[in-house]
Amino acid sequence: MPRSWSYASRLASDLDRWRAAGFITEVGQRQILADMSTRASRFSLPGTLAVLGAVLIGFSAMSFVAANWSGMSKLARLLVLAAGMWSAYGTAAVLFARQLPMFGHAAVLGGASIFGAAIMLVAQMYHMDGNPPDAVLLWAAGALAAGIGFASGPVLGLAMALVGLWSGWEMLLTSGVHWAFLLAWAAVAGTFLWLRWRPGLHLSALTLAGWIVALAWKLPQGPHSWLVAAIGFAIAVLAVASSLGLADALSGRVGRIAPTATNYGLLLGFTGLMMMQTEGARTVGQSLGYALVMLAIVLGVIAWAMRSDNRPALWVAYGAFSAEILLLYFRTLGTLLNTSLFFAVAGLLVIALSTVAFRLLKRDQALVDGVRP
Repeated sequence: MPRSWSYASRLASDLDRWRAAGFITEVGQRQILADMSTRASRFSLPGTLAVLGAVLIGFSAMSFVAANWSGMSKLARLLVLAAGMWSAYGTAAVLFARQLPMFGHAAVLGGASIFGAAIMLVAQMYHMDGNPPDAVLLWAAGALAAGIGFASGPVLGLAMALVGLWSGWEMLLTSGVHWAFLLAWAAVAGTFLWLRWRPGLHLSALTLAGWIVALAWKLPQGPHSWLVAAIGFAIAVLAVASSLGLADALSGRVGRIAPTATNYGLLLGFTGLMMMQTEGARTVGQSLGYALVMLAIVLGVIAWAMRSDNRPALWVAYGAFSAEILLLYFRTLGTLLNTSLFFAVAGLLVIALSTVAFRLLKRDQALVDGVRP
């Protein structure tokens, strides 16, 4: 049988095989398929294309108004912008009512895009001076309001991207830490959590991770790469504690995002450790010391990920191991290790890693065989 490209197809074929083998009943198969249909992804190719089309329409509206700006009165300009935005929102309401959610999200995204174009063009029209990032913040607030009003994940994704752009712009213009980012980030991330929109949680994690890395450089006497590592591993530890029920304060809906938080915390922690190896005038010996610490943590994460069947964490650890080997190569080549010796050591490390993995798999298989009837 050819390999299926979707989880639904793979599961359907597996269910047929399991029912034929007597593992599940026909009633159980129908119940599993019914439950899967309620959890099906809301994304589809037509909906995705509609969202991309809405983005292009937003740029089209901005380009059209800009091209005809000089020949239009101020009132006409405002009317064109307002009509375009509210028409998009009205269309979205109709599409949601007709049970066409992805097209509705696309229409809301188009309206939010026109709102952003309106902010920029009106500021230009009235020659408004001030802090340029404030316009981005206003756009983000409008996108957040639209996203909440229509419960639209894609529009909230735009809001989160704008929050990141706003904070990054502020950091470029100032020398201090942009603490206001945390408030805006929490507002959008909290809405993602309320809607249970998983792509938004990933976007929130990436945006926060970028801000934490920037924080290490913006604090006085920076960079403080150790802070990135400490925050990342602290997030991972708290998330694991929550998933194990060890932190009652993080239970409930927040606890259900623990696996995602764990993986991004590990990613941030490993990033901080790699930054520590290249920070300042590190000697080769210091870099090797940090490298040994990182490799030890990587091995520990791999062992834990295999035991807990956390595949994303396993891939994060494998990626960190590969990146560390490359960094170690460039830091030591021509000084402490020559090329051939380096690859010999790296090979031994990989063999050791495979041995650990083999032993863990063998032990788990023994446990399964012990409880198998």
